Amino acid sequence: MKFRYFGVFEVIVYSMLALATTCWSATKPLTENSVETSQSVKDGKVSAARITVESSNGGPEIIKMRTDYPARAVLQVEASLTVKEGYYKVELLNSGKPSLVLEAKDGKTVRVKGRMSVTSGGNVEYRVTSRNARNSCLELSFTPVSKALSQSTKRMPANRNADRLSEAEYKASCKQIAAGELTKNADMKKGQLVKVTGQIIVFEESGGSDAVTRLIISVKDDTNKLPSGKLPIYVSFHGKTDSFINDTVTIYGTIYGNDIYQSPQIQKKTLPRVDAKYIMK
Repeated sequence: MKFRYFGVFEVIVYSMLALATTCWSATKPLTENSVETSQSVKDGKVSAARITVESSNGGPEIIKMRTDYPARAVLQVEASLTVKEGYYKVELLNSGKPSLVLEAKDGKTVRVKGRMSVTSGGNVEYRVTSRNARNSCLELSFTPVSKALSQSTKRMPANRNADRLSEAEYKASCKQIAAGELTKNADMKKGQLVKVTGQIIVFEESGGSDAVTRLIISVKDDTNKLPSGKLPIYVSFHGKTDSFINDTVTIYGTIYGNDIYQSPQIQKKTLPRVDAKYIMK
């Protein structure tokens, strides 16, 4: 996963960054006691899992969970982790590399959502590191991406034929929208094709060959809702882009509505989201 952020003033304005810098000087074998796993199965595949551990110490160590999804299937994942005391870290893996990270300690609960891939053996893999953790609980829910996209399309019937448009036709159908209007009415404008221009201040890429790029762009706001005179817009794009931090880009895409953006480095934040079809410098 690639991740970058830009601008100290943006960090202050948006109150989004929370650095997790816990490090351990030594690696030791993972020891876990009284592990209980319960799973929900739908259509012969695991749709949710709950793993509780009475006590845990050591790691990092990779744990495999059989899901019976086909190899290399991409899953939309929602995850939460709670630990009563001590420290517990879970890294959900794509090809051995973290795609989502949860870290909790001393009575805290953390939640993330994103995507991960199924291994060739039909498993999902996650890596555990713990230090004197007691009464931890990891909850996972899985939705195949194709199904998630289908559900999203059902919510946006006005644009069910948008994928049949040529690039020129699609861009011509996208209407410029002000950042303030999008921020205020994102849920009311779901499904509308829009055009928005801003500077990339957050860049995240995951998924390898089946890449997903997530951006936050800083867009000029004439209403001056924030002291910076700009508003953050969350952009999701299926694929890779040659754009990067600091680049000014124009997004052509569909309004998803309000959505929660969260990563290991950024606190949970509700932002207007645009699902990009094209990202242009």
